Amino acid sequence: MDNEHHVKKAFLISMIVSLSISVLIGIVIFLLGSFGETQTRILLTTLTIVGFSLAGLCSATLYDKQNYVQPVRNYSCSIGVYCYNCSYLDILGVGKVCRFGLTLILLSFTFSHVSLLLLIDTERSSVKASLIGTILFIALVAFSLLAVIWDLIRFEQFYIRLFGVFAILDVLGTIITPIIYKVTKMKQQDTSFSQTY
Repeated sequence: MDNEHHVKKAFLISMIVSLSISVLIGIVIFLLGSFGETQTRILLTTLTIVGFSLAGLCSATLYDKQNYVQPVRNYSCSIGVYCYNCSYLDILGVGKVCRFGLTLILLSFTFSHVSLLLLIDTERSSVKASLIGTILFIALVAFSLLAVIWDLIRFEQFYIRLFGVFAILDVLGTIITPIIYKVTKMKQQDTSFSQTY
């Protein structure tokens, strides 16, 4: 357990340092840079570091949980590291983000999104229903985008409308699930308070 604590601490410190350096470089380029090819690559690298650091941070929030969410955390962190390396090589012009790379990037951010929602730990059926429904729509959005990436379906008007519905319900569930959790928790506290007095 002590070793895990040190690993988590080192991960968070390295993330803070890398983000700080990246942001500082980005600011310097915006203020003093000439926006040539080198500066553009540095800015893209900065954005990549920030993006995948945020994704990694979302997954790291589940680090202390040892229940069924552990595989989600592990897959998300592993995929995130791989995707960052692919994106960085693409920025340097060494590699190229292919369909497989885009798939992993999509999965990385999908797992990160789900990781944040899995922080809500409750026995309330209303919260569980909202949580499961939201994760379902997150999966549908991911599968819809994967179908486009792999040319399994044409991005026609009906598909765009359907994807829009999934995306809206995804956003709605992401917003209201924590609210439902908060409301049910407040009701539970009010009930406990009234029973006490």
